[in-house]
Amino acid sequence: MQEARLLEYAGLEGLDQELAELYAKHSAALLRYGSLFAPAGEAARDAVQETFLRYFLERRSGRAIGNPAGWLYAVMRNYLLGRMKRDIEGHEVADANLERLPARERDPETMFAQSEWSSRLATLLTVREMECVTLRAGGLSYQEIADVMAVRPGTVGAVLARVQKKLRPAV
Repeated sequence: MQEARLLEYAGLEGLDQELAELYAKHSAALLRYGSLFAPAGEAARDAVQETFLRYFLERRSGRAIGNPAGWLYAVMRNYLLGRMKRDIEGHEVADANLERLPARERDPETMFAQSEWSSRLATLLTVREMECVTLRAGGLSYQEIADVMAVRPGTVGAVLARVQKKLRPAV
């Protein structure tokens, strides 16, 4: 009995290490990706935390995840889309209450999002193109991006080629 507990503890310790490595490798890119869906920094940070919590729970329950990076992005995307849907279906914020909302922080991600270049990109690229570029910049392969966006890898290539063509004269 005690031996089984030791094995269980050792498994959790390994899971902690796995989670720490994944967090170190992907959290910043996930935060940038989440900012596409949730421009307010706090919502994107919450989504990153929720994504890693769900990963931990899945792995602790014994589920093997063959492509952790793709899984993280897909879960985060689904979480944020669900949250957006709930927000839209919920009540709207009255104009009088807008002044009481907290101001956005001046963190690097927010500063980048507000920069002139990102504004220019937002006008040049569609939401789908911006999502694809962000995932690719996060280090995902074409197949992983295809899995996250629920498209074929060839479509990912076509979208990225279109982005490259759009940006070439703008640079």
